Amino acid sequence: MKICAAAPGKIILAGEHFVVWGSTALAAAIDKSVTASAELANEDEIISENYGTRSKIAKGVGKGLYPIAKAIYATKEHLSSKKQVRVTIKSDIPPSSGLGSSSAVAVATVASVGKALGTDLSKRDIFDLAMESERIVHGNPSGIDVAVSVYGGILLYRKGEPPKEVKVEECNAVVGLSGLSRRTAKMISRVAEVRKTSPNFFNALVASSSRLSMLASKSMEKGDFDDLASVMTFHNSTLSWLGLAIPTTDEMIEICLENGALVAKITGGGGGGAIISIPKQGKAQDVVKALKSRGFDAFLVKLPQQGLKVWEE
Repeated sequence: MKICAAAPGKIILAGEHFVVWGSTALAAAIDKSVTASAELANEDEIISENYGTRSKIAKGVGKGLYPIAKAIYATKEHLSSKKQVRVTIKSDIPPSSGLGSSSAVAVATVASVGKALGTDLSKRDIFDLAMESERIVHGNPSGIDVAVSVYGGILLYRKGEPPKEVKVEECNAVVGLSGLSRRTAKMISRVAEVRKTSPNFFNALVASSSRLSMLASKSMEKGDFDDLASVMTFHNSTLSWLGLAIPTTDEMIEICLENGALVAKITGGGGGGAIISIPKQGKAQDVVKALKSRGFDAFLVKLPQQGLKVWEE
């Protein structure tokens, strides 16, 4: 019997980086995901369909697979199981793009391994176990990526607290990929250095970000996106001030605004990765086409999207 689990990636509408330091942030699941398939085996093994590799964990795994191995062993330890599992990973989330690829891998792995070992883990347990993997990847993660992968939808999230669902009628967002990868842990460290230099001002930004994220969520619930646009613009400007913007993402944001976006901003860690935009009514495809015409990959996301799914094959 094979157990499959699919966990979505994410976009952050407001509050990235500040959420690491206690701010409330607003994030949403997207319709790109990681699927992990787990089955009992003679040895613990990880297979990556994307990279065409397979590694026996007992013989040691490369740096890229270590977080997955950590998720497997954390789950086995939590369940006090000595059974061996083979886990196959397949992803359509672009890696190192700020779209939550590593979190989705961890969540899907934990959920599939738990079920293969005979236990339907609670969402809280999946979150906690996936965070052990995320700490390897990001050093000091807030947990927002993991929360979105587990729960899906559109969430208000604050570190250490259960996420709160934001109920929204279907709306569109456009994701654009810069094609430039970056390490989120490095971007988090860069922001931490700014915090050391200007701690009082940084704390004021954290407080402002929290209040503005909540304002944005209320705007979305009412179906009035003007306040959301203002909050997203504030966050993009602040992320730029923190040194997380680059000329390529600035260019992409300008393209979006030129071609029918209500707002556009960096999403995730910055320093490359992805941008997101909220298109005006009827302008979603115009924004996507404009980005593609300038050589950037782009796709439409309909919000909200489902969270973690687990099934048997």
